[in-house]
Amino acid sequence: MPKKSGTTTTKSSKQKVVKKSIPNKQGTTTTFTSDDLVSQGNIALSSMQFELAVKFFKRALQMTPTDTSIMDSLAEVLMQLGETNEAEQLFKQSISLEPSRNPYKWCYLAQLQNGQEALFSYKKAVEIMSSHITSDDDEVNTHIRIYTL
Repeated sequence: MPKKSGTTTTKSSKQKVVKKSIPNKQGTTTTFTSDDLVSQGNIALSSMQFELAVKFFKRALQMTPTDTSIMDSLAEVLMQLGETNEAEQLFKQSISLEPSRNPYKWCYLAQLQNGQEALFSYKKAVEIMSSHITSDDDEVNTHIRIYTL
């Protein structure tokens, strides 16, 4: 009789690792981490298999539902597939959890918005990017000032 699938949560010093055991055709189980699934999603992306990438990212997100990196990756692929409503909700959820991580999610969100909402999101992205830049280069500082107007 094949083993039932299960989820195990362990903590390392850096991150929470969730392992999912999935029965295979041979009656044994294969264990995946959310990182394994994200890696497979990225491989699918690199070969332009967007629907497959979505499946991997969704499974990884089920295992670690508050991981904003996975939310952002999934939302980006959904945008490519035209699933803009779902993408927008994921970007908003990611922003609510970690607003200053990955300023690009603000740019993607702005593309899905109109008017003042879009402008706010673009400004927020520039603000976050600017906070990460320290430069003595006058040209770089000039560009930052222009984009933050």
